[in-house]
Amino acid sequence: MRGLSLLRLRGIDNLRRAAELFEEATYIDPEYARAYEKLAMVYMLIPFYTDTARPPWLERGEEAARKAIRLDPELPGAHATLGAIYQAAGVDYRRIDAEFSKALQLDPDHVTARQWYGEFLMTVGRSREFLEAAKAAHQLDPLAPVVNASLAWAYLYNNDFEQAERFAKTSLELGMGGTWAEDVLGLVYIYTRRYDEALAIFDREHPDFPLNRLIVEAIADPSKVPDAIAGIEANDHFRISFWPTELLALIGATDRALDSTLADARKGVADIRTLWRPHFVALAGDPRYREVVAMLDLPEYWDTTTWPDVCRRAGDEFSCDPAYVSD
Repeated sequence: MRGLSLLRLRGIDNLRRAAELFEEATYIDPEYARAYEKLAMVYMLIPFYTDTARPPWLERGEEAARKAIRLDPELPGAHATLGAIYQAAGVDYRRIDAEFSKALQLDPDHVTARQWYGEFLMTVGRSREFLEAAKAAHQLDPLAPVVNASLAWAYLYNNDFEQAERFAKTSLELGMGGTWAEDVLGLVYIYTRRYDEALAIFDREHPDFPLNRLIVEAIADPSKVPDAIAGIEANDHFRISFWPTELLALIGATDRALDSTLADARKGVADIRTLWRPHFVALAGDPRYREVVAMLDLPEYWDTTTWPDVCRRAGDEFSCDPAYVSD
């Protein structure tokens, strides 16, 4: 139970201790499938809350998830974790979707599967469905800090900043670890031009927050944009919420942001979650935005599922335009 409580809170210290507890459980009973299921979840999450390289942790997570499935093929959390690992590793969207769908077929009320599937939908631009999934997860577990944070992000992606603020604050009140709730709350304050409140959110000690504060200062005072650009280019690591390209877009360096996104897509390292955030959707009419979408093979996936509001199929071609969102 202690390991489960720590897993709910997130944050690197909580996750490391949870890993220890679940590892102990597998030592005590090597046939205990649920211990491997939860251990897989923790291993998958750890690299998103620290500077640690992702591949070794994702490999450990996949090994633990597959061990759990061998012991009990009906464990939804193990399939959901495989979906999340495949997502982090850049596996084909259909394969990711299939693992989450399997998890929810096994248990439609599995909170983590519902939440993580929603966040996958966020990644592939299906923002309305992300909100539906986040609401469903919240209805199942309204006191989980990470579920409230996920719901805050879902509202932000759907331009409901009042609700995004509400659930981000609830997540923090419930003890959410890491920075995910603070990051969405900071964006809410930026979008609503409440810069002093954004600065206050990023005021505590954290390796990412000095740059976040500089971004807010540059938005409020364009004379600081060159310093912000230098800070972005000097920082070689971004954790769970922000990516250099979207920070460039936030401070108005849109050409640099789009060129950087295109370069990242060519290298296979683009954080495509950022494409669907309000300040980046505003750039969707630029040909480079469409080029990135095509390069990421998203239209082929959308043809088999649902197209996002910002892009539309027209025969063999497709187009993206911020005006589509308000149609």
